[in-house]
Parts: sequence; C-alpha cells; structure tokens
Amino acid sequence: FHLFENDEHEMIEGICTRIDEHFNQQFTKNVQALATELLKHDLHNMILISDDSTLSTTTPLTFPKSQISKSTLELIKLLEKIIEQGKESGNMSEVHDAIKCVLESYTFSIQLHHSQLLTKIPQQTALFYNNCSYLSNWALTNQDLDFTNMGEVLHELKQQGEEFFECQVAKQKIQLLDIL
Repeated sequence: FHLFENDEHEMIEGICTRIDEHFNQQFTKNVQALATELLKHDLHNMILISDDSTLSTTTPLTFPKSQISKSTLELIKLLEKIIEQGKESGNMSEVHDAIKCVLESYTFSIQLHHSQLLTKIPQQTALFYNNCSYLSNWALTNQDLDFTNMGEVLHELKQQGEEFFECQVAKQKIQLLDIL
C-alpha cells in the first residue's frame, strides 16, 4: 500500500532535502529587506568616527578620523545582530551568505535611493566614500566572519566609493577652472 504515487513521493522528498536551501534563501531575503530599508535613510545624518572610537560591538575597529552616515552604523549593528544569531544557532554559513548579499547590493541600493544627491552634492559623495570604506574595513576586521571568499565583494564595495569620489573631485576641478 502506497500513500503517494512515485512522482508525488519524489517531489516531497525533493522539498524535504532542499528545506535548508529554502530557509537560507528566505533568511537572506529578510535580511536584505531590512538592510534596504536602512539604506533609504538620509546619508547626511552623520556620526564622527575617530581613532579611539569603537562603534562596533564585536569588532575592535580602528578607522581614521572621519564621518560616516548613521544609517551605515545602523546597518553594521543589524549585521552584528545577525552574526550573534548565527553563532547561537550554529548556522554561520547562512549568515555569511546574507551579509555577502547585503554588501554586494549596498552601492546599488545607495545609488538607487540617493543618486541625485551623490552626483550633485560633494559632501554626500564624501560620505558615500567613507561609508564604503568603513563597511569594507568592518567586514575585513570582524573576527566572527570568514571572508576569504568575499575579497572581490569588498574590493568592489571600496572601488565604488572611490570611483564616485574621484568623479566628484574631477567635477569640482572643472568648476573651479571654469571660474578662473
């Protein structure tokens, strides 16, 4: 006596064997949604970072004196909460996947929500540059994360900030030379 036909049995068996994959995908989507909401916050709400400040709860992060957006700090706090949950549950691989996804989409999300400000206001561009550098530094120095497979993501994050900054500097040079 069979409760299920072979096709139904194989389908249910396939779902059961991929349940972890489905959970990881949903977990990453939820983290991404939270991060995206944080990234919609204004960039110009800033916080001063200095050599002796430790704003991260899990990473002894030293960063040159500068300013970053408060939303970047909120994003890091969110990522640190996720790391703590991952350590408690023993599922750090899904935490790595979720954080990698957030960092990969960071520059896109910022450009999507703040493109006008980034291209027109030099202060916004400088903050974006600092935010990218700070996030990259945080990820590289976080002792709970293994980012050996994320070097490209972190390089891209930092490079995006640098490109926007260099473009803004070039625009400012042109404007100054036009005045002279």
